[in-house]
Amino acid sequence: MSKYSNWINQNKYNPNKSYCQYWRDDDTFIRYVYDTNTGKGVEEVYFLKDEYEIDKTDEILEDLSLYQE
Repeated sequence: MSKYSNWINQNKYNPNKSYCQYWRDDDTFIRYVYDTNTGKGVEEVYFLKDEYEIDKTDEILEDLSLYQE
């Protein structure tokens, strides 16, 4: 488990917790949770490494040919 998940599990009944998430730039996503009274919390940072599209055209055409037979 990550520190983020541990913090949420330990504070699941805390009514003062606040969640937030945003994109810092095109490649960095940040989410964090904190206690509004103490200001203490934890954040997770995700970096987008590669973005690509998946082309399923060949598989769809093969399925269509099998269906037509």
